[in-house]
Amino acid sequence: MEFKPFGWRHFEANVPEDWGLTKEGGSKGQGFFQLEDRYNVRMEVAWQYAPFEKAPDPYETFNNYVKDLGKKMKKLKLPEPTLVKKEEYEVYGHEGMHGLFKAGVWVNSTYIWYCEIMEKMFTLTLLHKVDEEFNDIERQIVESIKCHYKPGEKALWTMYKMGVRIPADFYLVSARFTTGLSYILWRNKEEQQVLLSVFYAPFSSRILRDFGSVDKLLNKFVKKDILGKYAKFGKIKSEEKKLNGLRGHEFSSSIMTFSFDRIMLKGYLFVNEKDRLLGALIVFPKKKYGEKAQKTIKNVLNQLLSHT
Repeated sequence: MEFKPFGWRHFEANVPEDWGLTKEGGSKGQGFFQLEDRYNVRMEVAWQYAPFEKAPDPYETFNNYVKDLGKKMKKLKLPEPTLVKKEEYEVYGHEGMHGLFKAGVWVNSTYIWYCEIMEKMFTLTLLHKVDEEFNDIERQIVESIKCHYKPGEKALWTMYKMGVRIPADFYLVSARFTTGLSYILWRNKEEQQVLLSVFYAPFSSRILRDFGSVDKLLNKFVKKDILGKYAKFGKIKSEEKKLNGLRGHEFSSSIMTFSFDRIMLKGYLFVNEKDRLLGALIVFPKKKYGEKAQKTIKNVLNQLLSHT
């Protein structure tokens, strides 16, 4: 079986090639996401913020999980889960617990641990049928988990079959996945005026035909759909630009703030040989973040170009 690196909301692991993100949600205090194959949910990661001085005990959290799982299954009128294995387990250097449950034809393998660096209590749930060969898959996933980052490290974010690594001090504020235009938008934790986004469409010829032009796409989709709630710009201007030999555009806009520091928008979009439209943009205060912004957007752009 082929595996791929997957990352979302500062959590990474190698997962089977055909698993994809289908549901996610959260805030600064808690969150979750699910991965599915063609048939079922296969993996769920959930976390709850817990300050280090009030760090919960994984053993106690696991026992509460067992009780809650039983109540949940009973409420849904599903087979009652049987705990067939319970053990201490280390995940990415953190002490935790592992439990194996059986309920009807399904096996639920759950890992619970506290990451003192991110100050989060994690719960990883892996699901498979009793007659499936799953041990190697589970081992590959668990042994590749990454739940925290060292200073200066970049976090992996996966959109469809693409992955981009961005500085770990960016967090998710908005995302949309459709069969048309999809995007992810992040905000910098320290510099709240700094926004970073990547966007994607599988059939660029159809998308550009629907909008009528690149400028119309930028001033509707980018300006309104991606940035509308977070940064107000005037007209976005663009010019044609070759990117690694591919047809593309560079676009920009700016606004003046009360602090007399101009807020800049800079971005690129291009169409690759598979008719995919790919783009990246960054919003930043020119004086405070200008040099760093240039490095960040170029790095992200180069990663997108590598997917051609």
